[in-house]
Amino acid sequence: MCPSKKMNESRLRRRVIDVHCHLGKYSPVYIPRSKPDDMIRVMDAIGIEAACISSFAAIGPDWEVGNSMVAEAVSQYPQRFIGYGVINPNYPGHIHDELDRCFDVLGLQAIKLHPVWHDYPIDGPNYTPVFEYAESHRLTILSHTWGNSDFLAGAASSYPNINFVVAHAGGWNGKAISSSKLIEYKILATAKNYGNIYLDLAASLVYFGALERLVKLVGAEKILFGSDFPLHNLGYQLGRVLFAKISRKEKNAILWENAQKLLWT
Repeated sequence: MCPSKKMNESRLRRRVIDVHCHLGKYSPVYIPRSKPDDMIRVMDAIGIEAACISSFAAIGPDWEVGNSMVAEAVSQYPQRFIGYGVINPNYPGHIHDELDRCFDVLGLQAIKLHPVWHDYPIDGPNYTPVFEYAESHRLTILSHTWGNSDFLAGAASSYPNINFVVAHAGGWNGKAISSSKLIEYKILATAKNYGNIYLDLAASLVYFGALERLVKLVGAEKILFGSDFPLHNLGYQLGRVLFAKISRKEKNAILWENAQKLLWT
């Protein structure tokens, strides 16, 4: 994928695809620069080629309106935004129609799930049609949480055509297993054993040296750059990778190569 002509290519010293971004207003927190034009200006300044976006509206009060907002932003900046279609499991009678609208009409490219905000467990039956649709269409699904490692491993086995992305894996502290971190550690370790499970780095709190330990645990080929922009500081999240004590090859895999394989091939 080539950057937009409007982008100052001299700023883009390496390719970067951010797999975890949002769009619009977020009720609990005031977020500046959350409109498409503002986001593009920040991305240009920092050197982000493309951002995968879901709407806060879709995660929150209205998934259909939010998905339409994302489609409009993608239409405005087709070389810079990749759209997630958010599915709300609390409306099972509308799931099939919204999936068809997202991918046949709106032209979105992947699915975003948020079991926490939608207050519905990821292993609940209303998510089954989402998994079946993604399996038949060979789609990527990014979810805020995947429950426990057994469920994630079972889903990865049952739906081999889906790329499962574990959001916020970058918040792992990188330390030895403890009782409070055991569930999280098991989910991260599961990614190493399944070719269709990936981890994104979006996190509000990151720990010194944790990225390097994550690379050792699962391999750079299983890690995707994510920032949670514009909710979180994009430059800070990018700097975490750029200045990590890992090889250039590993950085390139994390920053864009892995995402390109998931979203375009």
